Amino acid sequence: MRVGLVYEGDLDADEGVAHYVRTLAAGLRAANHDVTLLTAGPRPGGCADFPGGYSLAREVRVPINGNHVSVAWRASSTAIRRAIRDAPLDVLHIHVPHSPVLTGAMLRRLAPSTAVVATCHMTTSRVPTVLATRLWRRANRRSLARIDTSIAVSTTAAKYAREVFGVTPRVIPAMIEARQAQGTPERAAHVLFVGRLVPRKGAETLIEAFAALPRPHAGCTLVIAGDGPLRPALERRVRRLGIQARVTFAGHVTEAAKFELLAAADIACFPSSDGESFGVVLLEAMAAGGCVVLAGDNPGYSEVLDNHADLLVESGTLTARLDTLLADQALRERLCEWQQEHVQRFTVPTVLPQILDVYRQATRHDWRHELALAQR
Repeated sequence: MRVGLVYEGDLDADEGVAHYVRTLAAGLRAANHDVTLLTAGPRPGGCADFPGGYSLAREVRVPINGNHVSVAWRASSTAIRRAIRDAPLDVLHIHVPHSPVLTGAMLRRLAPSTAVVATCHMTTSRVPTVLATRLWRRANRRSLARIDTSIAVSTTAAKYAREVFGVTPRVIPAMIEARQAQGTPERAAHVLFVGRLVPRKGAETLIEAFAALPRPHAGCTLVIAGDGPLRPALERRVRRLGIQARVTFAGHVTEAAKFELLAAADIACFPSSDGESFGVVLLEAMAAGGCVVLAGDNPGYSEVLDNHADLLVESGTLTARLDTLLADQALRERLCEWQQEHVQRFTVPTVLPQILDVYRQATRHDWRHELALAQR
């Protein structure tokens, strides 16, 4: 099957949708499907791991839903026409909401015989974001009408897609590749945070909770892996709390280094409280095998962790939960064992066949539609 995967940014970015596209591309190619990457970014194909493909637009970073995300800007009409001509597709896989500059332009020029599949990754309770996405839906009615079928990464994202985008998606989770750590970090963390340093992700909540741990944990360390606009303020807060000797800001880390940190930590903590439709980083932490995953009790994270009460936490009880887990190795081992079994539901061999089934249904639907038109 010939599949085009659209991502409106640099696929090397440390973002959930970029991870989704990279993992899907690798899985499809391993299954001998022909994959074309259609991106906005600094290099052709948009990803160092996948040669070829097309970089069709520039990207800009815009604040959406408490985060900064990539949006295509100043797309080349000539490049889009060339990509569609040179890479005929059975399926074009897009993501909603999308920019009319890149994805919208492709949909307007796409051959009628190409099926369109869309994935929705989004959820929010923020009123401005909900209003903005409703306006986006009104402005992009034609693009939405071109979608043959849709996917949501969680029931939370599916509910948002129905209410805001007017589509009824099939729920298929994001997936991860099973892998093993290739080494150990120079400094293993008792507690680890991985993610963008933006308010929504909750790094400040974790720092405050870590600083409040009782005296028996005075030797524990915290590593903050990731970067973002909050980093200077977080570093100042660590100094004011007097815990700078126990807290390391690792900055942006490579995929390999991230996996090594996860494998070596005792607890990987992700205290985001809002705006999460899924949680790929939770899956990565579980797959690493060495740490207990502790996550904010928001709908997306709760679904990934199957509502496991020992692994979900409100911000006001985070210090107490860290205290319990750090003090009880037997409990950590039991939770890790559960995680290792649970994460198998999200691996490529389990999830990819579900996506391929959606592709096949979409292309069969399209062929029936074309046949009906021809017989009129």
